[in-house]
Amino acid sequence: MENRSLFKVFFVVLLSLFGLNYLFGQAQNVGIGTTTPDNSAILELYSTSHGFLVPRLTTTQRNAISSPATGLLIYNLDNQRFEYYNGTQWVAVVSSVATVPFNLIASGTNTTATMVVGSGASITLGGGNIEANKFIGTGSTTDAVDLATAEVSGVLPISKGGTGNSTTPGSGQILIGNGIGFSLNTITAGTGIQITNGAGSITISDANANSEVTGSGSANQVAFWNGTNSISGDNSLWWDNGNQRLGVGTSTPSEKLHISGNVLFTGALMPNGSAGSSGQVLVSQGAGNPPQWTSASSLETDPVYTAAISSIVFDGDAAGGDLNGTYPNPTVVKIQGRNVANTPPANGQAYIWNNTSSQWEPGNVGSVSSVGLSMPTEFSVSGSPITNSGTFSVSWNPQSANTVFAGPTTGTGTPTFRSLTDADIPDNITASNYLPLSGGTMTGTIDFATGQTFPGTVSGNGAQPYIAIWSGGSSLTYDNRLQWSNSENALVIQNSLGLVNSGSGLNYFRTSNSQTTTISYYLPTSLPTGNAFLQTDASGNLSWQTIPTLPTGTTGQTLRYNGGWEATNLIYQDVSNNRIGFNFTNPATLLHQDQGNATATYHKFTAGSTTGTGVNDGFDIGIDNSGNAIIRQNENLPLIFQTNGTERMRLLANGKLGIGTTTIVDDSILVQTNGDVYIDGDLVVTGNIDPKVIYFQPQSTTPNVISKGAVFYDNTNNNLKVYNGSTWSSLITQDNLPSQVASVAWKTTGNSGLNESTNFIGTTDNVGFKIKTNNTDRVIVTGSGNVGVGTTNPNSTLSVEGSISTKVSVVTSNITLDETYHTVLANASSNITITLPNPSTSNVGRTYIIKNINTGNVTISGSIEGSSSLVLRQKESIELISNGSTWVVTSSYQPVPPIGSIIAWHKDFANTPSLPYGWVECNGQTLNDPASPYHNQVIPNLNGDPNGADSPGLSEKAGMFLRGGTTSGTGQYDAFQGHRHSVDSDGALKYEYAYNTYDISLGNYAPPANITIGDPISDGTNGTPRTANETRPKNMSVVWIMRVK
Repeated sequence: MENRSLFKVFFVVLLSLFGLNYLFGQAQNVGIGTTTPDNSAILELYSTSHGFLVPRLTTTQRNAISSPATGLLIYNLDNQRFEYYNGTQWVAVVSSVATVPFNLIASGTNTTATMVVGSGASITLGGGNIEANKFIGTGSTTDAVDLATAEVSGVLPISKGGTGNSTTPGSGQILIGNGIGFSLNTITAGTGIQITNGAGSITISDANANSEVTGSGSANQVAFWNGTNSISGDNSLWWDNGNQRLGVGTSTPSEKLHISGNVLFTGALMPNGSAGSSGQVLVSQGAGNPPQWTSASSLETDPVYTAAISSIVFDGDAAGGDLNGTYPNPTVVKIQGRNVANTPPANGQAYIWNNTSSQWEPGNVGSVSSVGLSMPTEFSVSGSPITNSGTFSVSWNPQSANTVFAGPTTGTGTPTFRSLTDADIPDNITASNYLPLSGGTMTGTIDFATGQTFPGTVSGNGAQPYIAIWSGGSSLTYDNRLQWSNSENALVIQNSLGLVNSGSGLNYFRTSNSQTTTISYYLPTSLPTGNAFLQTDASGNLSWQTIPTLPTGTTGQTLRYNGGWEATNLIYQDVSNNRIGFNFTNPATLLHQDQGNATATYHKFTAGSTTGTGVNDGFDIGIDNSGNAIIRQNENLPLIFQTNGTERMRLLANGKLGIGTTTIVDDSILVQTNGDVYIDGDLVVTGNIDPKVIYFQPQSTTPNVISKGAVFYDNTNNNLKVYNGSTWSSLITQDNLPSQVASVAWKTTGNSGLNESTNFIGTTDNVGFKIKTNNTDRVIVTGSGNVGVGTTNPNSTLSVEGSISTKVSVVTSNITLDETYHTVLANASSNITITLPNPSTSNVGRTYIIKNINTGNVTISGSIEGSSSLVLRQKESIELISNGSTWVVTSSYQPVPPIGSIIAWHKDFANTPSLPYGWVECNGQTLNDPASPYHNQVIPNLNGDPNGADSPGLSEKAGMFLRGGTTSGTGQYDAFQGHRHSVDSDGALKYEYAYNTYDISLGNYAPPANITIGDPISDGTNGTPRTANETRPKNMSVVWIMRVK
């Protein structure tokens, strides 16, 4: 298993190496301002009139960049220069040619040219070499680094301040500073540490070898002890580290805990820390929440669960959808609505879609018989192919000395080992006070041969603070009218500023899209005396013009020009309510006009010469000086009312009204209608009715009516009938009244000797009746038997619109309930018992509501859903109903969670309300609440600074996570599980030095080298590891709160 894991890592590295090379060769390039970006650039910017603007930061802002990428470029506002990040530090780019201290560097012999590397500067060496016999510092020659003498292999002697040591190191020795230089030392073991100096290697391990643990297992298996210092894996328990999941009986868990097989509970199942009560059932609380133990009786009246009962599947029920047959063993006949063939699959086959037969059918999916590995010619491969199990081995083939692995010298192609050429070394490196090499540092003086130059050098002179400008060729000069002010961080232009338009092309300034000639604008030579703006005279001259001042107003006022601008309330805007007031500063609607007390105000509408525009012309709408609402037609024309584009009513100028007609008869009739008139109320006539009677046209068939209260004359029975909303009833007349009521007359003064089967108040047909007081319906009994109190349309056997009062009994001692009780409030400071009557047919449907409003416990005794009693604690309540055989709990209230519970609270989420009654924050406070059992006790501090506590005591767990335990209140420090790191299977320690690889295990000794174990780095797949001063999972902060009463 170890070899296979090492092969996977090596194989991923190789794929990454050649995958990156492939992506580089195939990458697309992007052009901005050009449609033909250079193939060598991933991004090319092109413009003849625009520049490339990089982010501009101060030094403080630059240093605040978290983990800057190598190559990141910014412009430093403090240092006035470009800077880039080289992976370890910010490096300045040349900001002006005048700062380059030399320009004569050549490849020949040079005895005069020098390059001074100032104090604090450095020369960083890359893959190249600096060839010299001696590096001389600015002090005495004894400080020089001498490379010319035949020194001991791998030792770099420094006369002063260096190693000062040319002794061949012994096995396992390292260089350690001694305050003057470096000396060779052997690492010795300390307490609890064992150090073994092998052949070129140093092994650090537990001092007690017996404490080491050995064992084997498969990847992702959870280890078990199988003996002293020995562990092994087991297929019954697997850990999915990528998804943080544990599998029991499965190696591919799909949830945090995935159990494949039966589960045996020998103790309580405790969701959210609760074991529940006997007889309760487990009810889901939705995604992301633990289920909750709930009494089964509470589900009987829960509309959600009641509605869901119909969806429960029982044995023998017919299956549907993609299933056929009956439960519990239906047959799958479809997958997502598509048919499945009824053909048993063979071993190793899978269901494959057959487009011809339009169904899923079993079929062979093929197999892999061997896996091979092919590599470029620079590598040798052994162990390929693998037909069952094995390990690939890949190694580099020998190459010629002084060759590098690189791409072709021109164009693109496959990289090979070849010699370096001039084209491999860039000639466009920009430097400031030092050479931009990487790989080492140096101070002092470097001599260069005279007569040598840098290609593309620039000459010229300048002075602070003027900006360099080109004067032709490779020469720079400056103009004292163009300066850069560091103090104001601004460009300073002396004398006049001209804005010049070239007349064509892309410009920073353009006067007109159609401009074709050159136009220049010149600023005035002096500043204005006050607020002003620039105005052109169309000849290129700009002059300052004074800005007119506006009058001062108040919020909501508007401007009006009346020989001058003035602020007025004539039109007032209420900005906060989006309302307009006319001559009114407190509008109550979108438009609100007010002319003052006892003053008429109208809105007038006229139509020019058609109506005239005078005071008595057109149409007015408003109020008179008494406050009456007025609609006024001033013309000798009708007033027409329309809805939906159709005329509905017309009021003529002579006062006659027509409804539903546009042709009103001009006689003595004031109101004329075309259609039925429906009067929902009294019809009061103070004049004469012509022709003196109300005549009903006899009807042989019942007319179609739309509302109760309609009356017609029944020509068949010769009587009047009235419609009550559902049926027609004959009107009782003086002739037939005695015969209808004499036998059932009911006295309002009292009745006796009655038989309830024959004497009653009510109806004998499907007609209801009412009880009224003060001529208002109070009680109605419908023909179907529904009784309504306070409503004329009862929709249930009893409908009450209004309050209902029931008897409330306050008890302080033991009591037995009967039919005279309903709501019982137990107000006892000590324990009492309330006894229920035996459930029977005589009390079916009777309900009791019982609540404990004091500190004593209340025991309810009786047959309650199979129990003989239950207990109510303070503020708990219960509602019971008799079904004839037992008392059933229909609802109950218990404050949850219990006192002492600690839960998470999102305090700073938008619109979060304040803490509910009985809850406090876990902030280490001493509780001052006599009503709480924790009065004068310290509440745990779970919300403070996690680094502020010296010990994990109860009051110091600031910022801690909570975890389950057999007891509560015990704290633990953060910890990391003990472990060890393995090395290569051959136990070798390898490192590279000057293009050579040394394998210490083979006796191939290299010069001494410092080995530093740094911070964790990326494995190339899972990102950069995050480090901190504690071990913690990914988390979000919450405020812990505790229920104290």
